Amino acid sequence: AGSAGRQLLQALTGSEMKVVGFLDDDPRLQGRTMLGKLIYSPDRIEELVQRYALTHILLALPSASRRRRNEILELIRPLKVKVQTLPA
Repeated sequence: AGSAGRQLLQALTGSEMKVVGFLDDDPRLQGRTMLGKLIYSPDRIEELVQRYALTHILLALPSASRRRRNEILELIRPLKVKVQTLPA
């Protein structure tokens, strides 16, 4: 839910993709909104995929380490959604 996520949401406005929210590790941000979209804990990803019938997850993590990106991908892998990682 940082600047990369904000830029991504703005870029997707008017596209065929519908953004349902953001995920962020920072508990201080969880439950807040950014540009009208709720910020969720990554622990809720499975619930969100089911609730919103998500087909894609876009990762905008320019400052995350490779290790952290891999951890996130491992959480997503069993959910059978398409994952796209955006370049820094």
